[in-house]
Amino acid sequence: MGLTKEEIIKLKNEFPRDVIKVKPGSKSKEKPWIQLILYVQHNDVADRIEEVDQNWTFRKLQEEKLQFVKYNGEAEDVYYVHGELTICGVTRQNVGEGSEPKGAYSDCLKRCAMLFGIGRYLYDEERVWAPYDETKDRFKKWTVDEYFELKERFQKKPAITTEKHLAEASGWTSSSMEPAMLPMPIPQNLGD
Repeated sequence: MGLTKEEIIKLKNEFPRDVIKVKPGSKSKEKPWIQLILYVQHNDVADRIEEVDQNWTFRKLQEEKLQFVKYNGEAEDVYYVHGELTICGVTRQNVGEGSEPKGAYSDCLKRCAMLFGIGRYLYDEERVWAPYDETKDRFKKWTVDEYFELKERFQKKPAITTEKHLAEASGWTSSSMEPAMLPMPIPQNLGD
């Protein structure tokens, strides 16, 4: 069997903006910032797979529960699921994790689907960091619009590669050596 070029293209198509969600990720240790991550939900991934193969299968190969001790001494359970997804006779395997089995299964399915190209562009998105105040933002729900506003606001500038670029970036023109009338650059590396 196998996937046709048209089926691969269909699997890789971008999702409508209204189904993309944003979740908080890692917190910066030095600064009050948090990484924002784009994702789609399990049911949106399943719907995309069914556009290509209504007889797709997902199978758990292994499940494991590990207990970790956090920095504050509390125990935390983490579930891992190793599974395989088959679409049109092609199989991909990956591992998902979660604080409960259901979350680990969902994560595993989405990670397997990513190996078929489903939502891969979301994984490839540049990291976006948002200002974060634990007391105010702990339960905040970020929107896709906020994600892209932050991305545009703090997007890294291209590297300076020539003397002309260096002069322009420093605010001096290379011909007259007088300050150029350029807007102030956006601060770089705020989340790194």
